[in-house]
Amino acid sequence: MIHVKIRCVQKRIFLAILLAAGHQASGQECDLGQKSYFSPRWSKDGNWISFHSNVTGNREIYRFDYVQSKVERLTTTAHQERVPVISPDGKSILFFRTEKDKKYSALFTMNLDNRKEVPLTDLQGKNLDPDWSPNMDRLTYVSTSDGNWEIYVMDQNGTNNTRLTYNDVLDYSPHWSPNGEQIAFISGESGQEDIWLMNSDGTRKRNLTPDNREEISLSWSPDGNQIVFSSRKSKTEFSNAIEKERSKKSNNSSEIFILDLKSGQIRQITSNTHLDVYPSWSPDGDKIVFCSCKNAHLELYTMKVDGSSEVKIDLD
Repeated sequence: MIHVKIRCVQKRIFLAILLAAGHQASGQECDLGQKSYFSPRWSKDGNWISFHSNVTGNREIYRFDYVQSKVERLTTTAHQERVPVISPDGKSILFFRTEKDKKYSALFTMNLDNRKEVPLTDLQGKNLDPDWSPNMDRLTYVSTSDGNWEIYVMDQNGTNNTRLTYNDVLDYSPHWSPNGEQIAFISGESGQEDIWLMNSDGTRKRNLTPDNREEISLSWSPDGNQIVFSSRKSKTEFSNAIEKERSKKSNNSSEIFILDLKSGQIRQITSNTHLDVYPSWSPDGDKIVFCSCKNAHLELYTMKVDGSSEVKIDLD
């Protein structure tokens, strides 16, 4: 059972679970073998968007100069690097690396001036999905070091690791709130993947999306009052037998939603027949960058927070 769960969360975190059966995007199969772009995240000043891509054949880390529309590649290894997050001060980038032909992964930081890398974890299990705290004194991440996918925090230098979740289910995609007091994450504790919220010490956990959908990825609004997230229909929500059968082939599309934390109200801001995932809120609160599979592979787009004015980011 543990091996089944590990395989499932790997697919969810790397998007393969969404596409393993051949996700249909506008009538075409969403092919991650083609050049694709994943996990965009804004820098705090709004000038950069970090992401990883397979355009070289490996997963490598990049950043996009949003002001000058220039792409800069940051890693050039034979390994797989994913989920880059620019530090709040803009001087470093946090990511995880899976060594070639190995099943383990570790967290690293890179100085953006001299490209010097510092390992934060060893290769015991999988260590992934990292995020900086707002004041950069701590990091949160996911690890299998204790045998299951759990959420941890540690000091920014890799010391004082503390486990926050204790489940026999999947816990992943942790994100600090803008004030650093809470962590939002995705958990299967309710029987499907929902967004949960807990204090930064792991106390007072509560389910924010106890519905019949499965959440995939999330991002906080700059004021901490809202969460943007991607979600897909669960297996219990399909309206008829035809739609249910179609979902077996496409694994159904995902859309982007915004949750208001004060009212609990959720509004949908995309409505497509393809995959929309990995939304990240801009620091000025006006835009969202996300991945979309409109053209048979994942590309980066921006839109306003009401879902209008969608623009593709040209990375070629």
